[in-house]
Amino acid sequence: MVCHECGTRIWQDDDAGTGATHLCQRCTRCGVLFHMDDAHYSSDAPGEEEPLCRACHKRLERGHTIQNYYCKPEPIFYGDGPRYFGVELEIDSGGESNVNAEELLQIANTGEERAYCKHDGSLEDGFEIVTHPMTLAYHQESMP
Repeated sequence: MVCHECGTRIWQDDDAGTGATHLCQRCTRCGVLFHMDDAHYSSDAPGEEEPLCRACHKRLERGHTIQNYYCKPEPIFYGDGPRYFGVELEIDSGGESNVNAEELLQIANTGEERAYCKHDGSLEDGFEIVTHPMTLAYHQESMP
């Protein structure tokens, strides 16, 4: 196949596009389109072959707690369904501080990954906390 954006030939299994629009690759963290020659891989995850764009790779290698706005990890469902809810809590005027985000995540993620922090362009000086999907009962009774 030929990438619709850059004209590079790619294997059908490596097609990151949809339908008739064939694409080289997208970052697995933020979704940005990039050429396969520009793919980076995390040294923290041996054997994990998912490509990252340069910005996400740098953020991951430096240990940034606040992820890119487009970061959307695989959801982890908590509680017994059928209905799940997620929270996006925007914190503004407190600084986009990795130290503050780390403190909040230490509380929320005691024992399990329940939440993550993301940059939000609508905020002047802050970030957002996003929870994985949880039942209402789990939010009320088990979420720290």
